[in-house]
Amino acid sequence: MCVLKDDVADIMAKVKDAEVIVYATPIYYYEMCGQMKTLLDRLNPLYSTDYSFRDIYMIATAAENDESAFEKATMVCKAG
Repeated sequence: MCVLKDDVADIMAKVKDAEVIVYATPIYYYEMCGQMKTLLDRLNPLYSTDYSFRDIYMIATAAENDESAFEKATMVCKAG
């Protein structure tokens, strides 16, 4: 079995104990950056555990004036 030697275990522990999660990514070719996708894939086992956070936010930016750059995103405004 191959064991990856990186910081994901430390990152996962911090994410699990966080109250709020905020991700930020540039949009490349109408998708999040590869590093963000890899991080989310690696954190996937966390979401079936008893994590602390209840709110997750995504900040994204694109060098595109057309709103279609964000067509896969849903804008949710939460008052409160």
